[in-house]
Amino acid sequence: NSHQGKQKGVNKNLKNYFSKVLTKDELDIIDQRCGPLLRHLNNDTSTPCDLTKIPKEMLYDYEFQKRYFDLIQTISIAKDYPITGIGLDDTYFSEFRTDYFIDNNFRESFEESTNLELRAKSTDKGSSNSVTFLMAAMGLPIAFFLLLCLFKQKLFPHRKGIFMIIVMMSVISEPLMLRPFFLLLIISGLGTLIKRFIK
Repeated sequence: NSHQGKQKGVNKNLKNYFSKVLTKDELDIIDQRCGPLLRHLNNDTSTPCDLTKIPKEMLYDYEFQKRYFDLIQTISIAKDYPITGIGLDDTYFSEFRTDYFIDNNFRESFEESTNLELRAKSTDKGSSNSVTFLMAAMGLPIAFFLLLCLFKQKLFPHRKGIFMIIVMMSVISEPLMLRPFFLLLIISGLGTLIKRFIK
């Protein structure tokens, strides 16, 4: 619009002069990154086009953006509901996060600190990050207590440091924290803490 002054709505003349504004190298970069997606959409004969069937490899940093969004949104929810969280019900959590919007100031400060832009806006899926999901669902006090129990586990005492690094990498990247194996680790750590207080 800056080339034609102030505009309203979609400028239909853009297709007639974009080649005069952009260099051939810039057009080649656009075609390289967007060409496969554009060709897929042009070949799709369904109406309306089902965007969920677009191959993920055609979408720019899809997996990273999903995990980055899960990280920021769940931390934002935990910030808004720090004591009680919003509950562990998966269905309610998915519905809640669909309508929940991240505060702009919080998002911008997060982007500045990580130097990464968040492009995703919403999702109706569960969170891929078990740790931040726990904070958003159960509140910070209980989440930190359960994480403490996890670190105090006694089921795998040998090379515990390496084992816990693997565990933390697993729960940060997948929704595994409340699965039976990890619950056993938490219960083991809880038993250790109870024994310490009894003594």
